[in-house]
Amino acid sequence: MSGRKGEEVALEMGAGLTISLSFSILLRTLASGSDYSLTHPWASWVFASGLIITALLLNREEKGSPPPPEPIKGGFGRLLLLSVGLLSSLMILYYSFVSPTVLARWSEFDYTTIIMILAAVLVLFFAAMSGDRLTNLPKGLTLTWNLLFVAAGALAIYLNQTRFPADPNAYPIDQIGLATWLQLPLLVMILLCPIVLIDFGMLAREIAARRPSPRVMAGSFLLASLLFLIIVFTQVFTSVYDYIPVVGPWFRDRFWLVFLLGGLCMAIPMLAVKNTAIRNPSPVLRVAFQPAVTAVLLMSAVWAMIAFPIPVSYTHLRAHETVLDIVCRLLLEKKKNKLPTSI
Repeated sequence: MSGRKGEEVALEMGAGLTISLSFSILLRTLASGSDYSLTHPWASWVFASGLIITALLLNREEKGSPPPPEPIKGGFGRLLLLSVGLLSSLMILYYSFVSPTVLARWSEFDYTTIIMILAAVLVLFFAAMSGDRLTNLPKGLTLTWNLLFVAAGALAIYLNQTRFPADPNAYPIDQIGLATWLQLPLLVMILLCPIVLIDFGMLAREIAARRPSPRVMAGSFLLASLLFLIIVFTQVFTSVYDYIPVVGPWFRDRFWLVFLLGGLCMAIPMLAVKNTAIRNPSPVLRVAFQPAVTAVLLMSAVWAMIAFPIPVSYTHLRAHETVLDIVCRLLLEKKKNKLPTSI
């Protein structure tokens, strides 16, 4: 990696992330939400073999590459900001798009439609990147794209959020169905999701172009990982708020706020990226892996139409809890009056 251009490294990392995301969607679709490779280990071996072949082909192209350019000057703070953005982009992918079942569960939107739209968007994105059509991305357009994606995601979660009462005796409650047009923010978020992959590639290229020392790199990613861990805990607080009496209740059922924090941590570091153009990837990625990504995503869409899985909504389950089913949640609810215990 050290003897290659930062742009080449970043493009290959972004393309590799797109390929991995495509296979993850396929494996989750085959098992209706679960990872197919967990129950069929041979799928993991096939995927690992493909990664090894990819690495060998790319390393074969590495010979004779020109020397890397001079490193970009910048302080530790700027590198820390880039590291935060890089990890946040991975977090957004993991929480939202690695398993599209999650989108269908909390929104109760049609799972097959989500798969088909997501597959089409990713195929078009990889085709545009392989066809050298993303070379002139203005910085303003990239930032606007980021803000629209984050706003659409936070609004989609907010609209689909059911307000759950604190009193256990209030269950079951009637869950109000959401009109189709109110799911437009969800569809916009899916349509704009390639910006997460673009951010990852640009942030990785910017870090590679700076060529930081291992000590500086370790320090920046250590602090960025701490922020990453804090956001993960805020996600936990949305459901187990009473374990943390001071902070937890403030995050109760505020899933939209967690997404907003993670999205801003991904979008704001893009201000530190100087070059937002994307060059054409290597011939291996362009010729061999674009058809592979297209085939994998088409398989996901076709299987979703054939199997027609209907994920059970977590919101639906909570809305229809009864007194007999609420034992676990009683342990998490704060009680003002303790129940008398019989001896």
